[in-house]
Amino acid sequence: MEIKYVIYNKAEVNEIDFNKVIETSENTLRSSLNNESIILKFYGETPSFLSGLTIYSHTEILEIINNPENGWIVN
Repeated sequence: MEIKYVIYNKAEVNEIDFNKVIETSENTLRSSLNNESIILKFYGETPSFLSGLTIYSHTEILEIINNPENGWIVN
């Protein structure tokens, strides 16, 4: 089964149901450089708290995080 990815607002971290995503706690989240966004991974159906967010494939999320203009890595 393919892993799906979303970019999520870190200010809403208390809304995350860690039983429905691959990450196990706030300590395992990947944050953007400005610490405003995180990436969540999940399998299967989209958890309700992620409804309405853009879902990315592995290739798509890599393109986003590997582009320094998007704020996930330093050039």
